[in-house]
Amino acid sequence: DHQCASALEHWQLIEMKDFKFSPALKDLCLDDIMKHCKKSKSKFEAVKCLSQTIVEDFTKVSESCRKQVKHELTIQSENIKLNPEMFEACREDIDIHCHDVPPGGAQVEECLRRNFPKLKNEECKRLLYHQEEVESKDVMVDYRLMQVCRPMIKRYCQPLVSDDPSRIMECLRAVTHDPEMSEDCRQIVV
Repeated sequence: DHQCASALEHWQLIEMKDFKFSPALKDLCLDDIMKHCKKSKSKFEAVKCLSQTIVEDFTKVSESCRKQVKHELTIQSENIKLNPEMFEACREDIDIHCHDVPPGGAQVEECLRRNFPKLKNEECKRLLYHQEEVESKDVMVDYRLMQVCRPMIKRYCQPLVSDDPSRIMECLRAVTHDPEMSEDCRQIVV
């Protein structure tokens, strides 16, 4: 339902302005935010700071907060508008290359990646590259991959989801020959 999706997107955009609007993030990460990310003014900044802290030394952030940050990163990767830094940096390139692509389902980000050599804004390119780095370290935060390739992950890589998610991409690459792999999944994996 388009109205429901619009209302949800609206709430998510409001929620990005202050982490206190997000009960789960506030409940699970307030201590970590106060310890490592005091200067964060928005939810986006708090999640970005916590994510960087986790990459540097994951033991500095509580396990429950790490799980919530992973959840928040997955949500952000689903809709580029929920990543205001990338959305602003890539706005011109979105208008040029992805103007007809709907924002949900990580489709705009995938469109930008497909057009990477043609992108004009260097900051957009840098942020896309950084996002790919984050996703390569933890494919579970790659919304598009997890949605598009879900049947193949369930079929071939399910034990890795809980045991060693870092090997999911390796597993998917090993089965790209499978005729049941969708072309969309194959494009993401290859």
